[in-house]
This record gives sequence, C-alpha cells and structure tokens, in this order.
Amino acid sequence: MHLPLTVLHWRLDPGGAWRTPHVPEGARVLLVCDDGCSSLLAAQDLLELGVEAADMCGGITAWLESGLPLIEWDDPVLPAGALLGMEPPAVAVVRSAGWTGHTAGI
Repeated sequence: MHLPLTVLHWRLDPGGAWRTPHVPEGARVLLVCDDGCSSLLAAQDLLELGVEAADMCGGITAWLESGLPLIEWDDPVLPAGALLGMEPPAVAVVRSAGWTGHTAGI
C-alpha cells in the first residue's frame, strides 16, 4: 500500500488516532522509495515508534536494475474529504515470467 512520507508516521503510529486501519498493529512493514535513502530514514523513525520496519536497499532503482518485474500503478484519485493512507490499498494481479506470487498490494 502506498503511504506518502508526509503521512507515514501518523498512519503507522501504534495506537495513534490517525493510524490506517489497513495495516494491522504489530505487522512488519517494508518501506520502498526510489533509491533507498528516504525509506532508510523513515524505517529508522518507525523503529523508534515501535513499528517493526525495514527498507529495501537501493529502492526501486536497484529492483529494476536486478531485472525484477514491476507494475506501474497510479494512485486512485482520493474522494472529497478522504485522507491519504486511510483508503483501502489498490491490488494488482502480477503476470510476468519468473514471478511466483499472484497479487501485489500497491
């Protein structure tokens, strides 16, 4: 699920009033950004909040350089009055050679 960095801490704060209902408390969280820098810093912040968080080294750039599949996905337009990270995650079916999974939350 896409949680912009601007709201990430609020949406994953254990017990927080603005926590997203779509990530269970106690869930492991993997953060990904373009090059791995922002996700590294955000993961450290979340660890300090008590969230089990990690980041993907090298981000999407390293993923693509490794030849792994990637789906381009535009976030849906938020309904009027909706808050970032509070809407259900979009789901895409992944169909590419060598991929062992069936769905990926975007």
